[in-house]
Amino acid sequence: MVQKVSHCLACQLPVLSIHVAEMTEEEMYATYKGVYLPKVVHSSESLKYYEEFSFRPDDILIVTYPKSGTTWMQEIVPLIMSQGDPELVDTVPNWDRVPWLEETRACNLNLDQRPSPRVFITHFQYNMMSTGFFKVKPRVIYVMRNPRDVFTSYFHFSGMASYLVTPGTQTEFLHKFLDGKAIFGSWFDHVKGWMSAAEQQHIMYISYEEMILDLEASVTRIAQFLDTPLDSEMKRKIAERCVFKNMKKNKMSNYSLVPSEFMDPNVSEFLRKGIAGDWKNHLTVAEADYFDEFYRKKMQDVAAMAEEELYIVYKGVYLVKLTHTPESLKYYEEFSFRPDDILIVTYPKSGKSIPGYPMEVNGGRLMHQIVKSSFDKLVFM
Repeated sequence: MVQKVSHCLACQLPVLSIHVAEMTEEEMYATYKGVYLPKVVHSSESLKYYEEFSFRPDDILIVTYPKSGTTWMQEIVPLIMSQGDPELVDTVPNWDRVPWLEETRACNLNLDQRPSPRVFITHFQYNMMSTGFFKVKPRVIYVMRNPRDVFTSYFHFSGMASYLVTPGTQTEFLHKFLDGKAIFGSWFDHVKGWMSAAEQQHIMYISYEEMILDLEASVTRIAQFLDTPLDSEMKRKIAERCVFKNMKKNKMSNYSLVPSEFMDPNVSEFLRKGIAGDWKNHLTVAEADYFDEFYRKKMQDVAAMAEEELYIVYKGVYLVKLTHTPESLKYYEEFSFRPDDILIVTYPKSGKSIPGYPMEVNGGRLMHQIVKSSFDKLVFM
């Protein structure tokens, strides 16, 4: 049932001065648990509401660092839960259909009256989660994305959103991003915190790149995690509906309902490209090298984790726990191949990237099989 509520986001936002771009972080952002939050959509009341929110065990919480597939998941998960019925995604803006628990709008949506299973979203780091979350342990879908692409998207977004501090030059914003001085803090702290979460059995990890490579398989994996049965036709229709170019047309998801004084599409579209690897078109060689060195230093403790923490053993071979679950391996074992399928098989770093993006193939499906050996190779390379 679609909840009857005003979906006007702008009516709850203050009028912003045209000089807002000259304001500083201290003027535009609140600090909550050491992390910047935009004051426009985060108030003391909304944060109190979040802290006191009563979770249910069958709640579904989508967790992302900004610009990592948030809007995509706000489209995919409701369609899975409705078994492909598009009514909700066609009639309710994504900020109400899958609301942020920490934002001011959540206080006005009567979320306690929504039927189970409810679907919410948050950009919060693991150590920012509420007592109620840790007590109830709802289901979590955690979405990651190549941090270079996250930065690139974030830079464009910061230029078009008037409630964010002007990003300055690309190099200036790169340093802010890497140092955790952007809203919602450090990408590194965000990813590492949720990777090491204690509630692993309640968390599904998925990457933006994985969804680009095979969206239908990703829909299947998400549906399995949510215990929602979908037949092959439902999966196909959901995947087709959620392909970026199609989702971008949905006015309930593309933020075209938001007035241009808050998000100016003339500066940058909110849903811009939806691809992997766009950072290569924007970062200079010097910026990319600096990013990579910073990444290696910040993620070295992840690389040093014991095999028992990072890997499972399947048929005598280490596989990364992050994206290899009992469910995914069962799906693999039961997968129905077709005679005209094309399976690319590589050992890590042996040429996967050449066919690594979705492409048209005459007469068959293009798939890729690889044993991945580290977090860095797993998610991004």
